[in-house]
Amino acid sequence: MVTWSQSNQRGGNDGYYPGLDTSGNVVPNGPLTGYSGDGTQPAARLWMLLNGGFLAPEDLASPLDTHHAELAVPPGGPIPPVTHEHFSYALQSLAGHPGERDEWKQTLNTATVVMGDRAIGTGPADISSDWTEQGSGDWRGAVVRNDNSTAFETRPALNNTRYGQHPSQSLDNLFEDEPAHADAYLVHDDATTSHSKD
Repeated sequence: MVTWSQSNQRGGNDGYYPGLDTSGNVVPNGPLTGYSGDGTQPAARLWMLLNGGFLAPEDLASPLDTHHAELAVPPGGPIPPVTHEHFSYALQSLAGHPGERDEWKQTLNTATVVMGDRAIGTGPADISSDWTEQGSGDWRGAVVRNDNSTAFETRPALNNTRYGQHPSQSLDNLFEDEPAHADAYLVHDDATTSHSKD
């Protein structure tokens, strides 16, 4: 995403990650997103990375994810539309608090989470991940911060996240949206859904 952003910028500003154009506007559903949804949809953003050669189809899924369907790309053919069934990861929501878009670009902010392993279940009571027993109430997984670092976290609530110039969150659940605040909110199935049913 950082490499993508270096060619998706205007002037001397930080470049935007896939899903937003050089002005920070959402890319509409269509040829630029492979008809995988508009730029708020995680599937559309991943399609853009695939189509640009920044990812391979096998990069979309965790080796532990037994529920994904591998994206079938014909040899030498166009990249087909991507759906939530093709990938194992959740991306920062672009459809919530306006401040959350502030970090969907190359800011290199160490206090911002932009991607992570998805949350499986219907909510906090039965949350799990590809690393834990389904329905266990225990989420563990990798997260990617905006400084391009990764870490394996043992719980979904992280300390002291910060998005743009907005106040930091002392305890921020990656999969719970706080509409009044700019916070980490990772979505998988669509632009506003944090948990995957399987």
